[in-house]
Amino acid sequence: MKLKISSVYFIVKILIILPVTTLFHCFDVWYHYSRTITPSFIRRILMREAFLLGNSEICADVINPVFEYIDSFFLQDYEEIGNCMSEDDYQLIHPRLKIGSPLSVGKQYIITKYVWYSKPSDFDPDNDPVLVFSHGGGFAIKLVPLSFNFLNNLSRYFPRMGIIIHDYTVSVDEDGEHPLNLLETTVLYDYITKDLNCKHVTLVGESAGGNIILGTLQFLQKTGRVLPEKVIVLSPWCNPTYDSSYSDHRRSLAYSINKVMDALSFEGLCTFTKMLTPKSYMYEDDPMLDIESNFDDKTWHKILAKVSLLVVYGTDEILQHEIKDFIKKLDSLPSNNFTLANNVSIDENGGHIEPVLNMTLNLEKWSQEPTIASILDFLKPL
Repeated sequence: MKLKISSVYFIVKILIILPVTTLFHCFDVWYHYSRTITPSFIRRILMREAFLLGNSEICADVINPVFEYIDSFFLQDYEEIGNCMSEDDYQLIHPRLKIGSPLSVGKQYIITKYVWYSKPSDFDPDNDPVLVFSHGGGFAIKLVPLSFNFLNNLSRYFPRMGIIIHDYTVSVDEDGEHPLNLLETTVLYDYITKDLNCKHVTLVGESAGGNIILGTLQFLQKTGRVLPEKVIVLSPWCNPTYDSSYSDHRRSLAYSINKVMDALSFEGLCTFTKMLTPKSYMYEDDPMLDIESNFDDKTWHKILAKVSLLVVYGTDEILQHEIKDFIKKLDSLPSNNFTLANNVSIDENGGHIEPVLNMTLNLEKWSQEPTIASILDFLKPL
């Protein structure tokens, strides 16, 4: 494979600049904030600084091919499924489609990919739970290989639970524009609930994947589908098209600290926002994209009456403010099914998607870590 000059330059920056900036920021955190520099903390800094070195071309030409190659050692081949949008589906998104949108020409046939990460040989769709995992990556990056320890530990802890990974179309792919990832998630959900007849479905999404799950949940409700039993969102990116530079949060003392602690930066998020922002879809007031800022209280009231929802975030996150605002809006709804005590898990000193990136191999030790324990407790059969 012949590499472009930009790809070679990115690799050089990763090999030379990234270690230097990571060392500098780790020293800064240790010296000014007296925080212990652990391997997980170093991983946070590496992740944040690496995002700042890339762009859409790098995601498409370098990062995604590398991740897909590594992922292939852990996964079987992805299976392809498809379905035509229903009339209700089309009517829901049609008013927002601009002239020239690939989705505007009739009810489109939507194709997506998935793979079983784990599945009992005698899996029973009537009784056994199935977890559908939607990865993050700013809507632009494929499944991060570090996610496999989290999924592997889940499969060991719940041996009767099937785990499916969704390979949705990312924003740097051709036609990978919102709401395609939402429609693809709906196709997969329909396949699991209707074709496979699974009765106990849990949707799990982290970061951008959390946004997709929250958007899909509203889509399912508005189109009259049966909703999943449970939903977990870890560090959901609630307002991906919102310009954070206008936020008071960014000028706050909390952000001045969190910006050196977290695995994300607003500068990096702005890069992903540019890749995501739809060109042929009116998204500005869409509650299925900017989940918190366009909060649809009527729809969420109906959802919470049927679905058990767990929201997880870390106190070191730069996104915690919008996540907290989303939680407050959920908590303000007249529902007994969502409470701060039972449906919110706060990871003290935790960074972005910290539970997913936890590399603890010992299952007993892993399961006893507070945030992990809250997730496991939530996943236990009803």
